[in-house]
Amino acid sequence: MQVWCHGLVGAGELLPDARCGTGIIIAILVFEDGGIDYFDEMMPSLHNYVTVDTEGFLANEARVVAMYNMCKAVLTGDQDEYKELHAVKLLECIILQCQGRIQKFIPMFIQLVVERLMQAMQSGDLRVMCLQTLIAVLYTEPALLLETFSKTPIPNTNQTLVDHFITQWISDHEHFSGIHDRKLYVLGWCVLMQLQSRPPAVDTATNQILPAMVVILHGLKRAYEARALEEGDDSDSDEEDEVASLDEDEDELDDESNQYLELLQKKVQEASPSSPFTISSQIIEDDSSEYSLDYDELFEDYTTPLDAADCPVDEFVVFRETLEGLQRAQPEWYGALTAPLSEEDRKHLQEAFTMAEQRKAARHAEAIKKQGGYNFEQKTVPSSFNFGGGNVTFGSP
Repeated sequence: MQVWCHGLVGAGELLPDARCGTGIIIAILVFEDGGIDYFDEMMPSLHNYVTVDTEGFLANEARVVAMYNMCKAVLTGDQDEYKELHAVKLLECIILQCQGRIQKFIPMFIQLVVERLMQAMQSGDLRVMCLQTLIAVLYTEPALLLETFSKTPIPNTNQTLVDHFITQWISDHEHFSGIHDRKLYVLGWCVLMQLQSRPPAVDTATNQILPAMVVILHGLKRAYEARALEEGDDSDSDEEDEVASLDEDEDELDDESNQYLELLQKKVQEASPSSPFTISSQIIEDDSSEYSLDYDELFEDYTTPLDAADCPVDEFVVFRETLEGLQRAQPEWYGALTAPLSEEDRKHLQEAFTMAEQRKAARHAEAIKKQGGYNFEQKTVPSSFNFGGGNVTFGSP
């Protein structure tokens, strides 16, 4: 069950106030008057202000600063890690949604996340979220990330920040779960591997890069397969659900629901006693509380352009093209990257290459279909991939 507040809405919904900026003003007022305790409840509306009307959000730089200040208050205050997870996730969403348009604020974002990353944490989830947000910067602004890293020393150690980042990134690869997290993991490494001037830490980690990416890609493949099955099941049950819904009385609320609404309405109003705006609330039925969701389900709801169905960036295709480019341009390093792969790794890598071919063909067919002329020529996907002239061939002999 979620609560609608005038300006504080559920994920994927937008009230008219948000488009003209009033919604974010209300959020700031609530936050400053004690709303920090409910930051995770405010997160859906904050995400909407950034993603649903990005042009409106960026029309006034003060809104970007306001978002940053709210996240900073959570990350530098005495808040639990659950709220901190939401704050770091919001920064990541802003970075990906506003790519190429908020460069002046990126160093501030990096500094804030790095400071939290270097402090003690109770769970690995927050550490991975911090790494993921820095990877988002690497994907969108690689030069700016590395420049900021070079200017940020780590106290009491000779290790550079980029060394620490890359070491921790690889070490935590098995903790990247869900489609979004893994996709960003792959894209981040593809950017890093293609840099003309790679940080020395990348070369130091050469024998760990591809084995870790194979784990991520295999997990992605299974995640996409599971999602396809789930969507198929949902489609089959749509008709049954529609009939069943006719028997439900949506206007009937039990006493417990009313008490819950009154409690949350009281919290919002107490948090903003000086607000000149009217804050109203309304119950929206939901199958489960957000607190009952696991990490993947909770944060996959906060989408970015990388998560859109029509996103032109396919991580399997990008990965394959990256390796092809490295084999042509840097055959020695390509050989060093692939040398540590086990037979099982090579099998999974073969599957990733096959999936890249299939997904690329499917996208091409869909593009033709949308243009009104669908003429898809059936092709056989190669059973092996030899990128020509290299010392590694993936596939059956």
